Amino acid sequence: MLGEVPLSERFARARDAGFDGIDLRGDEVSGVLSVARALADQFQVEIPTVYGRLRVPLVAATAAERTRAMDIVRERLRCASALGASALIVVPVFGEPRFLFDWPGGIDAVELALLAVELKELATDAAACEVAILLEPLNRQETHLLRSPAATADFVRRIDNPWVAAMADTYHMDLEHQDAVAELRHAGDQLRLVHLSDRHRRLPGAGGIDFPTIIRALRTQDYRGYLGFECRGTFEVDDLKESVSYVRSLM
Repeated sequence: MLGEVPLSERFARARDAGFDGIDLRGDEVSGVLSVARALADQFQVEIPTVYGRLRVPLVAATAAERTRAMDIVRERLRCASALGASALIVVPVFGEPRFLFDWPGGIDAVELALLAVELKELATDAAACEVAILLEPLNRQETHLLRSPAATADFVRRIDNPWVAAMADTYHMDLEHQDAVAELRHAGDQLRLVHLSDRHRRLPGAGGIDFPTIIRALRTQDYRGYLGFECRGTFEVDDLKESVSYVRSLM
C-alpha cells in the first residue's frame, strides 16, 4: 500500500497520510528489528501488528510441518514483542484441507481440534511475549476453515485464553455476503482487530461497502481495538489521507 520504497519512506508516508501505525510482515521483520524500532520513534508511528506470513499451515498434514509452523509462530511472536507490537495475525491454513480422509462431522472438526491444541500451547509463548495471537477469518476463495468472525470468536472462546483472540476484515465479510454488523456483534469481546478494505480491496469509501453502519456498530459495542487498512495497490499519500480522514469522520 505504501509502495516499494525504503522502510523509512514507508514510515514517512504512513505518518503523512494520518495513520497512527504501520504493520509489518512477519517474514521480513527479523532483519529490520532495530531499524524499524528506530523509525517508529523517529516518525512517531506505532507498530501495532505483525502479519504471521506462515510458510506452512498450523493444520498441516504431517507432525514435522506442524512443528515447523508452531516454531515460526513463536519466532514471529518474539519479533513482534521486540518491535513493541501488541498482536500477531495468524491464518491457520490457506486453500483446501491437508488431510485426505473421511471423518464423522467433517474434516473441519479434526482441524479445529488440532488447532485448538496447538493454540493452547502457543498461548503460553504469546503471554510471555505479551503479544496476542489473532486468528483471521478469510473468504472461501482463500481458505476452507474459519471464514466468519462469529465462528472464529466462538472457536477462541473454547480455547479460553486472553492471548488468543479473533479479528475481522470487511473485504472478506463482504465476499462471503455476511451481515457485518451481526458478525461483529457476535464476535464481541473476542474481537481485537478490524481490517477495513472496500470491495476489490479498494480504500475505504471507494467501493460500496457500508462503512458508516460498520463503524457505528463498533462504536455501539465499545470496540477499542485498531482499525487497520488492508487494501490492494500502491496509493498516493493524498489518496490515503482522504480515506483516513473519511474513516476518522465516522469514528
